[in-house]
Amino acid sequence: MTPTEWLVDTNVLIDIIHDDPIFAEVSIQALEKCAATGVLVINPVIYGEVGAICDSLEELNSLLPVETFRRDDLIWEASFLAGQAFRRYRKNKG
Repeated sequence: MTPTEWLVDTNVLIDIIHDDPIFAEVSIQALEKCAATGVLVINPVIYGEVGAICDSLEELNSLLPVETFRRDDLIWEASFLAGQAFRRYRKNKG
């Protein structure tokens, strides 16, 4: 049986790291639920976005330990599809 893979959104991580008063608790619950049912995954974009709030590589790696978050490369075709989705979003005044 293949475990479920969960690509963790940067905003979920930022909510938790900054202890957001509105979203931190629900983000923690979502992350815990995903971790209990599968593998938490990040990619270079997510790593970089979280890195923007860190003062050092050591701090970043402590926030996103490899024991907790599998680090996957990006698939170029997926990046294109993400761009197309963003295009539709912007076209719809998002």
